[in-house]
Amino acid sequence: MNNGNHMIIRNHRISGISWNEQEDELTSWFNALPERFREGYIMPVASGFGANTFTTGMGSFTREANNFLIANLASNSTVANDRTVFAPNGAHRVFALSLADVDHLSRTDGFRNPGERVALDDEVAVGHRWLRTPESATNAWIVAGASALGWGNLTFDFVSWGVRPALIIYQ
Repeated sequence: MNNGNHMIIRNHRISGISWNEQEDELTSWFNALPERFREGYIMPVASGFGANTFTTGMGSFTREANNFLIANLASNSTVANDRTVFAPNGAHRVFALSLADVDHLSRTDGFRNPGERVALDDEVAVGHRWLRTPESATNAWIVAGASALGWGNLTFDFVSWGVRPALIIYQ
């Protein structure tokens, strides 16, 4: 990030949320934040993310380094360009990271090691977290408990599955 903007990612996952439920859960989480914080610090991002309207097909990407990175992310420009950034005309909101966000943060100082990608919670030591990028009509990309990239069925809402809210703030 730049110009005083910082991406903040919640350390703990909100558990028991399916991919289909994550937008509603993120909205509820955002609305529970103090109003002065929502309006004073949280920067706008895209009001909708285009990556939710297509499927990537897990087989179209080559995972490398123990499934930690995508070797050929640029081969699908729609997926590669789905990075979350400050959008002056967007919406003040929280979001789930995209596959492109996780790949970028894993190549830079955002996630310096596999442990920083994992989302913890109080019920399950390590679990899976949804990314906003669909994999097919029935599956979406995840960061699995061991920090590897994988996929899961859109309806899974087990206690070990959930969403990890992120936001961009200005400081």
